[in-house]
This record gives sequence, structure tokens and C-alpha cells, in this order.
Amino acid sequence: MNQPNQLFNEKASAGGAGGATDEIFVPTHTVPAWGLEIWDVPDTAREPAGLLPADTRVRVLERRPDGLVRVATPGGDSTAWADGRHLQEIPADDSAAALDFVAALRTSVESYQRLLDDLAAKRIDADSFRRRAFDAGLLLRDGAALMFDLPSGRWYRYDGIEVRPMGPGRPAADQGGEREG
Repeated sequence: MNQPNQLFNEKASAGGAGGATDEIFVPTHTVPAWGLEIWDVPDTAREPAGLLPADTRVRVLERRPDGLVRVATPGGDSTAWADGRHLQEIPADDSAAALDFVAALRTSVESYQRLLDDLAAKRIDADSFRRRAFDAGLLLRDGAALMFDLPSGRWYRYDGIEVRPMGPGRPAADQGGEREG
């Protein structure tokens, strides 16, 4: 049986041309305090397409000799071009913590997959699956609850105030009009 979502697909971009990755978002840089203009194409002679807000965490996907970088944002829906000379690199310790976090998510999805396989093979009943799937799809980390939603194939983060989607998954419009957030 295939993995229940595309969270840990092996099709991740190696930083070259192409679309956004299918892997979990791990930021590499932070936008400076004044924000950063972005472009849809690597051409600063054009009008900027928008502004990345201050302190936004981004992932650098591609670098050009002229200093422009292609970045992905936490939503993972699109990429943009920005002046990479102004980005602030995230310290290696933070990156290591992010990789530990990704490992915890991966372990959770693998546990969930084993439960799906057991249910499909009739080694467990539906009630047992529901009880055990809740535990497998719930992580408590950094004062937030991270919950895996099987139908959307997406992780959600609940911080006590708001539920927000994390990483890749189907857009809200594909989820039967459910409201995210």
C-alpha cells in the first residue's frame, strides 16, 4: 500500500529548476526586518510581484550569479525570486532541530501507514484503527499539537488559538469547501 500522503515523497527538488518540492518545508533563511521584494521571474527590471514580510522563513531552492535566489515559503504553494544578499541564514543548530522535527513527522506517518496496512489486511478492526490512528497522527511539540489528517494528506498545527495547515497537501478548494485556519 502507498504512503497515505505525499509528505515524504522522494521527488523533492535538488535545488534546480522545477516546481515546489513534495517534502516537508525546512527553512534555510529568514527575511530581514524591512521585508523583501519578490518577483515571479528572475528579472528585477520588472515591477515586483509582492513583498515577503519581515522574519518570514524561506527555503532557498536556487541561486544565480547575480545574487537572485528562488525561494519557497512555508505554504509551499509557489516559489518566488528575491535578492538573496539580504536573506539571513538560519543557524545550523536550528536546521538540526528542523531535521529532528521532520524525523518525528516521518515516524508518525510510518506508524500511521502500518496501521492502514493492518486495517487493510484485517489484522485490526475499525475501532482499534481509530483509537491507534489518533495516537499515531498526533504529535505534541513546542507547545503545539500537530495533527495528521488522512483525507487531505496534510499536517495541521494547533497552538491553542488557531489551527493552521503545514507543508504540502491539497489546497482548501479541493477539500470540499472546508475552511482552513
